[in-house]
Amino acid sequence: MDFFDAVAGRRSVRAFAPDGMPEAAIAACLEAARLAPSASNLQPWRFVVARDPDRRAALAAAGYGQPALETAPVIAVLLADRARGRERFRRQRELQDCGALDPATLATLKAGYAAREAARKAAGEAGPGRPAAAEDARLAAGAMLAGEHWALAATSLGYASCWIGLFDVAAAREACGWPDSCFAVALLPTGLPADGQAGLPPRPRRRLSEIAWRETAGQDW
Repeated sequence: MDFFDAVAGRRSVRAFAPDGMPEAAIAACLEAARLAPSASNLQPWRFVVARDPDRRAALAAAGYGQPALETAPVIAVLLADRARGRERFRRQRELQDCGALDPATLATLKAGYAAREAARKAAGEAGPGRPAAAEDARLAAGAMLAGEHWALAATSLGYASCWIGLFDVAAAREACGWPDSCFAVALLPTGLPADGQAGLPPRPRRRLSEIAWRETAGQDW
């Protein structure tokens, strides 16, 4: 499927057919997620892929019985891993070693980090590095890139998915048991859409003039 067809055709499907999803299709979605971009090539995402009926039922209960979770044959739990966030400089060296990041750009980045810390200290913000909440937001954003790669790959293969952010994190963790370094970002129920859910009409979206400006804010696209 053409990339733009996949983007246009992706829908948040909230009811799935009982058909399973073959291992090869799941692996293809994971491979697409694996190739997602991330700051400093941190790759801060982890996926727990649940297909066992009891585990899926536990995740559906954690999601307060939402139909997408109750009917999907596959539920991918999207996580961000704080441990990956501590690998920034090692990952930057890897990028340099493989030729994706030249020494001059790396020096510019390091100078930028130093300038940011100086600005934070001047503003009276205590502690080294980003505030914990900002760091978690950065890791979550990286994980969401991988999650959207999963969703688009599923669409290109004829499957559907849905981003679920409403769930009891403690209950979901009890079902899947991720390590302390990780925190939950979303649940991604995935499978074939149920009858009446395939070929849904386009969702309303804002016009380009409402989301983009030329050069400076306020200049219409």
